[in-house]
Amino acid sequence: EAALGAPVPQLWLVARELLAVSLGAGGGAFDARSRTALFDLFTQLSVPPRLAARWEAEIGGALFEALEASSIVARQNESQKGWNRGKVALAAAGGGLLLAVTGGLAAPAV
Repeated sequence: EAALGAPVPQLWLVARELLAVSLGAGGGAFDARSRTALFDLFTQLSVPPRLAARWEAEIGGALFEALEASSIVARQNESQKGWNRGKVALAAAGGGLLLAVTGGLAAPAV
């Protein structure tokens, strides 16, 4: 790992970005074979394995949190849609009841 204050090699930064792109690709594209190939590349670029594993954990954790947050928002939106549909149904039933009552009261007067 790079010593504190020492500049990080540019190839390491490229390696980290490549890992981020691979993890973020989604669709099950990142599997054990992809991971092995990336870690072999990291070895060729002299990236310490512990550092690469830490990058993987950091990026994976951030992606997991982002997916969790989007899942929570989606559930809240679905819940809100259900509540809105319920309000429309109640308004329609109330309006129908109001028409029935007022029509029933007005019919004898006509």
